Amino acid sequence: MVSWKDLYDDSVKPTIYQIRAYFSKDMLNVFEKFTQELYSLDLDSVRPIYTKSKGWIFKYAYKHFPLITVFIIDPTCFYAADICVKDMETAYKAIEIISNKNNAEFKEKVEKILVERRIKQKENGRKIREKDKDVKDKFASLIVPDRYNKFKWVPRVSPSKIRKLYKSSVDMCLDSKLLDDIGYTFYARCIQGKEIKILYHEGKLKCFNCNNVIEYNKALTQCECGYQYYYKDYMLSYSSRKMPTGGAQYVFDEFIERWPKAKTDSEKMFVIDWLIHECHMNISSGAKRDFTGRNLIEGNYKETKRLIMELAYE
Repeated sequence: MVSWKDLYDDSVKPTIYQIRAYFSKDMLNVFEKFTQELYSLDLDSVRPIYTKSKGWIFKYAYKHFPLITVFIIDPTCFYAADICVKDMETAYKAIEIISNKNNAEFKEKVEKILVERRIKQKENGRKIREKDKDVKDKFASLIVPDRYNKFKWVPRVSPSKIRKLYKSSVDMCLDSKLLDDIGYTFYARCIQGKEIKILYHEGKLKCFNCNNVIEYNKALTQCECGYQYYYKDYMLSYSSRKMPTGGAQYVFDEFIERWPKAKTDSEKMFVIDWLIHECHMNISSGAKRDFTGRNLIEGNYKETKRLIMELAYE
């Protein structure tokens, strides 16, 4: 029996699938019920952290304030709230301790800190805006309005299209045209999200007019074709349009690998269904607000979650 600590080193961050595959069948059931209880306490999972003593550990937080650390020992047990959880009886003991910690006093303390933090963020935001204004004022006379900050992001897919595709699949009359429309939109969006982020970290931007790659500066950046960009506005637009990136990048990368290999309609539908399933898994892991589905599907959190849950269970 390989211990959790020895199975994955700091170079390999385990996914939810790997965690589930590691546990025994009975222990997986306990772990999933335990995590669902944590979510019912308004706790969210945060990114795993690697430690030399315990390997990859998992933290659950109330509004990003860590409250409990969970670490796996072997396929038959994990530790939470200083309790070795081996069955539902010990799981509920740990839940009771966690629930007592997550009390009104703790939440009041968190809210007080958040209020102070928001005040500071508001002030910092004001200073940043003033600084940006000073920068922009210096090149204002050089701006060509029709060619300045003209962004063209691959759109997200509408829920109605996805519902229509799944209905055609259930009715045994798969809509091939709609299948390609959705699949290639997902593919193009994942490609664009990854490419732009990589370029940005290399100090470069991609022109939306001629596709030329240019090095950006902290003032006005102009392409040879005449289109102009301010790098902060460029990436602010990137994030506000929820381009595929972040902690779920491995999902988007796998879709980029899988989609071109799918040749038949059934293979393509299988890949899209896999991607929707990943969105469902992401929700099940406790992700809120910016879960994977929102990078791909139009709508706010509630609307997108409703669609994913419909497809998963109906």
